Parts: sequence; C-alpha cells; structure tokens
Amino acid sequence: MKSKISKNQKTVSSAAMLKSKKEIKASSKVPQGVKLGKSDPRKKEVKPVARSVSGSSPRKTSPSVTASKREAGNKVIKKREVTSGLNLPKGVLRVYDALQYPSNHPNAFIDANGRAVRATTTPGFLIFGQYEKNFPVQDLAAVFSITVDNNTFDDAYVCTLDVTQDASRVIAKQVMTRKDFAEAQKHIRLVLPFRPPSTESQLEFRLLYMGYTYMAIKLVCIIDPAIITDVNRDLPSDEELLKMVRPSTRSTYIYDLKTQGASLYNGSQKLTVTGWSTYMWTNMQIHPWNPYKGKSCQEFADLLVKYNANLTRTFCIDTWTSSIFPWKRVGSKFDLNQFDSTYMDNLRNLVSTFGSRGIIVQLDLFDNVALYDFGDGMTWTRHPWHPNNALKAPISNPKDGRPEFYNPNLTVKALQEKYLRYMVNSLRDLKNIIFEVCNEYNGWGGASWHNWVVEVIKSENPSVLVSASTDVNVPISDQIFRYPGVDITTSHANEWTTGDFKILNQSALDRLKAYGKPAILSTDGCKENYDAQKNSMFNVSNAVISQGFGIEFKDLYEPLANMLKPLAVPIQPVTLSLFV
Repeated sequence: MKSKISKNQKTVSSAAMLKSKKEIKASSKVPQGVKLGKSDPRKKEVKPVARSVSGSSPRKTSPSVTASKREAGNKVIKKREVTSGLNLPKGVLRVYDALQYPSNHPNAFIDANGRAVRATTTPGFLIFGQYEKNFPVQDLAAVFSITVDNNTFDDAYVCTLDVTQDASRVIAKQVMTRKDFAEAQKHIRLVLPFRPPSTESQLEFRLLYMGYTYMAIKLVCIIDPAIITDVNRDLPSDEELLKMVRPSTRSTYIYDLKTQGASLYNGSQKLTVTGWSTYMWTNMQIHPWNPYKGKSCQEFADLLVKYNANLTRTFCIDTWTSSIFPWKRVGSKFDLNQFDSTYMDNLRNLVSTFGSRGIIVQLDLFDNVALYDFGDGMTWTRHPWHPNNALKAPISNPKDGRPEFYNPNLTVKALQEKYLRYMVNSLRDLKNIIFEVCNEYNGWGGASWHNWVVEVIKSENPSVLVSASTDVNVPISDQIFRYPGVDITTSHANEWTTGDFKILNQSALDRLKAYGKPAILSTDGCKENYDAQKNSMFNVSNAVISQGFGIEFKDLYEPLANMLKPLAVPIQPVTLSLFV
C-alpha cells in the first residue's frame, strides 16, 4: 500500500470546494439496474469532471456512456463475471478496509465506526488510495459505507466522494450534503458509478471530508452493477465483507489488564513491563524536540514495537508543548466547564495507535510539576487553570497553584471531578489504559486528596487499573500505596537508584515489594547523559527486572533499547477482526 500523498492530495483550497458545489447537477444517472433506494438517496450526481479537488489544470475526459452502451457493457460483464481473485461474492471486485487506508486529515482517528472525524471546519481526506490497477474497462461502481451523526440540521456539503486516475485526474465525483444520508448514526451505502479508462490506470477511491459533522467510513466496495443490482439486498453486511479481506493471520490485540499479587497480567499472559515515555504527543503532532524531533506518534509507536516494548507513558495535561488541552478555549482563555472534542479525538487516536501495536498507555491525569512556576515559562504559566488563563479562574496564585489545587474549595473540587469523569468515561472503550493519578505527587493534599481521585476513577470505571506515583521515601507514600484502589505503584529515579545509575537503592525497592503490588520504576528525573550511562543503565535495568519490577524510560535511547530488547516480553497478539 502506498502512503505517499500526491500533490493534489495535500491541500484542498476553498476555491476548489466552491467550484465543486457549482458543478453539482440535479441528476440521478446510475448504471442500469442499480437500485439506490432509501439508503442512498442520490439527490445529486456530478458527471466525471476534469478538475481535481485541489484545482489542478483541466483535462479532457470522455463523455458519459449512453444507455445503449451500458446495456452492451452489461452483457459483456455477465459473460466475463469479473472477480478479484479473492473469495468474494459474485459481482464484488474489491473490498477496501477504511482502517488500512492512508489519511491526511489532521483530526482523523479510529473508533468503532471505522476511520472517523468529529465535527470541525478543517477539510481533508479521511481516506485516499489504494492505487490499484487491473480494473476492467466497463461500468463499475464504488460503494462507500459512511455514517454521520445528524442528517436533518441543515443541507451543508459535508463530503465529496471521488474516483481518481493516476493520482491526477478525477474520473467520477459526487458531492454529498448532510441530507443525502437517509438515516443518521447508521452506516449508509453511497454508490458512485465510474468507468476505468484502461486496465493500466492506477485508481484510488477517496473521501474528502468538508466539515460540519461527525463522519466515519468503514469500507469501500467495488462492484459490478450488472450483478449487484441492490447494494443493500445483494451485498453482505460490512462486517462480513471485512472478514473476507482481513487476513486470517492479522495480529490483533485484546486487552484484559489485571493484577495478581506483584505481577501485571494481560489475560493469562504475565507481563515483564518495559517501555518508553511518549511525553508531548498528546495532541498528535510531529514531535518538536530531540531526540524525537520530526517523528510522528505512529513512527514512535513503531519504534517501541521494534524494541519489544509493551508500555508507554504520557501526560493528559502537557504544558510544555501542547497547543490544545482538555478544556475548550473561549477567546484567549479556557472555560473549565467545557471540554474540547478535538483534544479527546487526538487522545483517543494516540491510545488507539499504541493499542493496535500491543502497547499499554499509562495516562497521567494530573501533573504535579505543571502546577508551579519553574521560571522557564513552560509549566504553571501555561496551565489552563492558571489565573491568567481561565475564565472565572478557581485558583488565584500566579506562582504556585499547588496549595489551592490540592486543598480544593468546592468549586475547584467540582471542576476536578468533572474533568476526571469526562476523561475516564470518554476512554472507557479503550482497554489498553492504566490511569495514573498524578505525576510525582508530593503530598500537598495529603493521602486524602490522592485517594479521593482514585475513588472517582473507580466509580466511573471499576475495571480500569490505577497507578500511584509518589516518592517512596516519604511517609505519605505508605498511605497511598496501600490504598485498596491503587493497583500499581510507581517510583521515579533518585528514589530507587542514583542519578547516574551506578547504585541501586535496594531498601527503597524492598519497601515497594512489601506492598505486594506490581511496581513500575521510571527513569524520569535521571541525568540525561545516556551515552555515558548506557552500560550502567542496562545493568541496573537487568537487576530490577530480575526482581520482578517493570521499568519505563524517560527517553527512547536506541543503543540502550537494543540491549534491553531481549529482556522485554511483547504482548501476545490474537487473530481477530479488530483491535478492542
């Protein structure tokens, strides 16, 4: 599958969209015998056009085939009974899984409905590809299985379906409005007739999202319309079609995370936990800093797979690089009573990206370090709860938010609980998550605040695992780590080892062992001289893993990762139709 985006796929100009709207003609021309019915109203159809959606120069195209030619073509089709060579129903040439398509929409993500995007005014291709040849030169049709959240609000243009030849020439196109969907919140089969110019033409089948609605696509099916005369009656269900084209050996990951004694399990598989942090990818952008500069979240996830990692850790509130946060911006400030759906789409995409590769995501709901001013302008001053950043700010201290945040008045506590329930409930269906209460909690609110957060999480989703991060050497850690709702303990560098990784603090490790729970040690807080520390970090890691501890590294240093690879235990995949 090609993933390279051609020039006319990278940008979609507003002028091109306006042209698309003007080109719509009230017509219902379809290949003879295709019944579109209620599931595909086809109010409008566009003849094959000579202009790409990005406004490239016009090209000459062949006129539409006549009815008599269609009849002649249909007779040939029946005689040849074209198939794809796969075990597909008669009349079905190809089935393309939308989850395997490339996409260039910045807000695209995967959910139960397929490849999806929530309502936004940002345009982009939700899918494009597959660039395949060897389609017969005859009347065919592309069937797009798409759902929207609302089909009555207005009649705005929400998407364009097209068939493109050789990544440059649109040979069939249809602009759809919200009301072209007969039902909302149900996959509707939309039919786009086309005729390949030649068997050597590389064809791609694209869905351009134009905005204003939640939309998801499950598959694209290429059919022989002389054989499939009713796309609802004659085609199997989407799920059955996808099973036909998903290889039986496809690796898929089922998550049933649980603890037993001091070990973490996924189902019956006991895990040796090893991982690398994913800080600053919460909003799914290209990473701005070394050592990951220029890498996408997907590329980083693939690196973790390369080194047998089964865990990553990231912050839900990342003040260092994020431009979006859980809360919605109103002007220049955050409304702490409203949440940003784009943020959640991106976070779900991140969790799904790692989950589809067999990697657990440890999500820090709060970050203690982000609540006070380091003087570098990267923490409390950028936090949405800072008095300069929030509408009706619940915290007044511009230098240190911790006293008011951890000893909350009723307003602060209500906002905290609203945020916690929103986060846990919004991610409920993604099972590869461990929620961590707070990064490096130092006890400002005592054990009572921390354990209250645990109870809120568990009341919203009793089955999710919760980890606690605090200094094992302070008295409050005992009340936190022993709390029944805390499933996993976490200790950071300088607590369980020296900063240069020369000596283990065995007494701290023994205290963690005494809790009888899985313990994950983090190198967060260590000196970042990895070249000098490579061998000592490996020796220390080997020692703690052999004692039953998991380990998570602040940065993916590949020479060390290559050394640790044999010690790691990847989550075992199973063969199923979807990652769940």
